[in-house]
Amino acid sequence: AILAEAVAVVSSARRREDRSGHRSSLPEMAPKAMKGMKAAGKAMSKGAVAQALADECELKKAQVTSVLDALAALGASEAKKAGKFTIPGLCMVKTRQKPATKAGKKEIFGKVVMVKAK
Repeated sequence: AILAEAVAVVSSARRREDRSGHRSSLPEMAPKAMKGMKAAGKAMSKGAVAQALADECELKKAQVTSVLDALAALGASEAKKAGKFTIPGLCMVKTRQKPATKAGKKEIFGKVVMVKAK
C-alpha cells in the first residue's frame, strides 16, 4: 500500500497549457535528445527522494528508505530474471544482449585499424 501511494504521487500527470491557451490533461513528453536531459540539472539523491516521498505520504524517512531498497532489490532480480521490469506509469527497464566484437582489422574512415575484442 505504501509503494502504491509513493508511485501514485510520483507518476501523477501534470496539467499544461498549449500555445492557444487550452488546458490539456496529457502529461508532458520527455525530451528525446540527450541535450535536453543535460540542461535539466542535478538528479535527486536517494535520501532526497526518500525525504520528498516521506513528506508527501506522511511517513517516516526510514520507512520510505526501506521501501526504496525493497523496490531496488525487486527491480534488479526481475530485470535479471525476466529481462524487463516496469513501474506502472513511471518507467520500464529492459536488458538486451549485444553480441561480442571480434578482434581483427576493420576499415574505419578509409584506414585499416586493429580492433581489440570487446
